Amino acid sequence: MAKKINLMYIDALEYFLGVLTDEELDNFRINDTDSMNKVIEERKKQFLIFGPRSRQNVLDALEYLLVSNSFEKHWKYVMCGHIPVDEIIDKKGFLLKLFKSLSGREPDDNFNIDDVELDNTIPKGCYSLPTNK
Repeated sequence: MAKKINLMYIDALEYFLGVLTDEELDNFRINDTDSMNKVIEERKKQFLIFGPRSRQNVLDALEYLLVSNSFEKHWKYVMCGHIPVDEIIDKKGFLLKLFKSLSGREPDDNFNIDDVELDNTIPKGCYSLPTNK
């Protein structure tokens, strides 16, 4: 049975850039080492809020992108296009640093990319608004 991977779990880490003011975004240079480290640090804070299954889903998605070398094709799941920041120059380096920060390890070269089914539907319970019942 194929392992299901949902790349939309990566998008759920993107709280930090989404709450910056217009002025802060204008002055933010993501390719500067300090700024990139800040993004990774903030994504790790968001990651630590997730439950164990969601954490594993994020790690599986990141590891798939790295091992399959398909991060360019699926970049929209890594960095939201609706947040106006510069294009990341070293995409693979950014992903690798993020993965290592979240997982504490290098990606597994034996990760079986041939037994993966991408299912990028919105995960149940994500992005939903509370209801007044």
